[in-house]
Amino acid sequence: NHNLARSYVELGRYDEAMAQHKKNSEMNPEYPGAYEGIGTLYWNVYGQLDKAVPWYEKAVVLDHGRSLNLFLLGVLFLDLGDFDQAEHWISRSRELAPDGIFTNLAMAILHVYRGEDDQAAEYANRVPHDDPRNDVLAYLRDRDMQAGRYAEARVRYATTFPELLAVNEPEINGLNYRAAINLALILSATGEQERADLLLGRSLVYIATIQRLGLDGSGISDVQIYTLQGQTAKALTALRQAIDEGWRILWWYYLKLDKNLDSIRDEPEFQAMVKEIEADMAEQLARVHERQANDELTPLPRSLE
Repeated sequence: NHNLARSYVELGRYDEAMAQHKKNSEMNPEYPGAYEGIGTLYWNVYGQLDKAVPWYEKAVVLDHGRSLNLFLLGVLFLDLGDFDQAEHWISRSRELAPDGIFTNLAMAILHVYRGEDDQAAEYANRVPHDDPRNDVLAYLRDRDMQAGRYAEARVRYATTFPELLAVNEPEINGLNYRAAINLALILSATGEQERADLLLGRSLVYIATIQRLGLDGSGISDVQIYTLQGQTAKALTALRQAIDEGWRILWWYYLKLDKNLDSIRDEPEFQAMVKEIEADMAEQLARVHERQANDELTPLPRSLE
């Protein structure tokens, strides 16, 4: 039943996925995966992060020994703009699994949020760089490019995703399309524009076959591609569409720090959309704080306080 709900998400049948997850929670109220699934839909699909919080907290209560639940709750609070609560839950995640993949990813994200580049890079290097679920390699790329280390940035991708450089006709799929987009920026800087254009074009074709939203969705990959192709109008239109559809996950990183979007960051329309999300997150966080003040959320176990 849980996998059925996940399949609905992959098909873009989000309301059916929500109904299935809620049915699962009723069939087995002790199953944390159902609550996690509901929270993820509110966060990654509907853009209602305030509604996601209580569901993730229920998952934590039922399975507070699982570091992934704490990781998700911590990153959720980062997106909401509550650094203190984010740091609390990410720190708890680290206590449970100091060498875990998601723990190190969470710590990298936390230090990026704080602008602590050296610490962020330390944790990012502990996370598998070929995992399509994260963009830590892109963060390391940005750090290298900022320091003028273009060759080193290119080597990272040549080592981790050799098919993107060593094959004349690279296959772009769900495992490497994000890397292909991020590599294209390096190739443009190293005079390999033809290869960059090839990767961007094929990535755009691929993401048209998958959903935008959800943990496995393409997010704003189309915005990145259009920006790197110099198609500003298309990039802004795609970003508007993504925001309206509910995209919010790690919005602060992509909209404020991602070098793929540097060329459109000064556009008034872009800046207006950033302010729109900031205002939305502030309103949602205020609702969370109000519920916490009124003891309306699930009490958490003392061992996590």
